[in-house]
Amino acid sequence: MTDVGFLIVYLAWGFGVATIVAGLALLGRSQDRSPSPSGRQLIGLAVTLVGCLGLLASLALPWISGLSAGDQRELVESGWTGLDPLTTGAIAGLCGLAGLYVLYRRGGGVYRRLLMLSTGWCVLGLVVGNLVIQSTTSRGSSMEWGAFVSLGAALVVITGLYLAASAGAPGSQAAL
Repeated sequence: MTDVGFLIVYLAWGFGVATIVAGLALLGRSQDRSPSPSGRQLIGLAVTLVGCLGLLASLALPWISGLSAGDQRELVESGWTGLDPLTTGAIAGLCGLAGLYVLYRRGGGVYRRLLMLSTGWCVLGLVVGNLVIQSTTSRGSSMEWGAFVSLGAALVVITGLYLAASAGAPGSQAAL
């Protein structure tokens, strides 16, 4: 099962990096005829911003605990120090991209919805993958309560991005 967690993390990281690169490249594009953001889109963007800030803050909480190698004392690590740098860097980069989509409400052109949803799924995949790894590892470490706070924040991020991306979708309200 640990291998499934690693697969989730690697896929989320790979798609996350591609999303960051594409998102930054396409951020300056806008649809000339796009309407002003609706109330639902603004609520979604606000929820996204709160979720991203909450997720970044939750990585400072206790995430992983286990015995230290030298003197067998219990060691508790935050998400920032206990998770690998690629994961924390990707989470920070994806939250930064989501923040840019909050600031540039028309950026991304026709790919905006796709990039927003990809950002949300990658954030969720990184957190869930690490939860699976920590819950199934045999290395003597265990999850702490901060991991579940991060999961909640990641769910808030994807909910906000979904609301912002799906509001005003051409053809239907439930297009995504």
